[in-house]
Amino acid sequence: MNLNKLISGRMNRAPFVGYFFLILAARIALGWVVLMNFKTFMNSSALLWITNLIDVAISLVAVWALIKRLHDLNWPTILAFIPFIYALLGFDVLETEIPKLIFKWTMAALIICCLFLKGDKGSNKYGPDPLEKK
Repeated sequence: MNLNKLISGRMNRAPFVGYFFLILAARIALGWVVLMNFKTFMNSSALLWITNLIDVAISLVAVWALIKRLHDLNWPTILAFIPFIYALLGFDVLETEIPKLIFKWTMAALIICCLFLKGDKGSNKYGPDPLEKK
């Protein structure tokens, strides 16, 4: 599979909002299942692996949708990887409240922008306007 082909192109607000709520619902459902069966999950490494694989799949869909939406705004792809930068820095680095707040507010601002800002009119370097009639 060609990764460039997968992430190229643009996504306007309407499908992004749909993916956003689908991802949110999937994360809530996964969290609820784990919480309701916590003892079972803690005693089974297989269930933990399956849960982690599902979580990775959800995360990949979230990054894919965010990249395509950032392309519609004509913003750089690297912004979609802010959560991974946070993870790579390690949670020890972010033990104090200031870095945690900066990260949380940055992610919130990015998501709000993706949900509410209009994309570029016409073509941009990432492809044609998804709202233009073909």
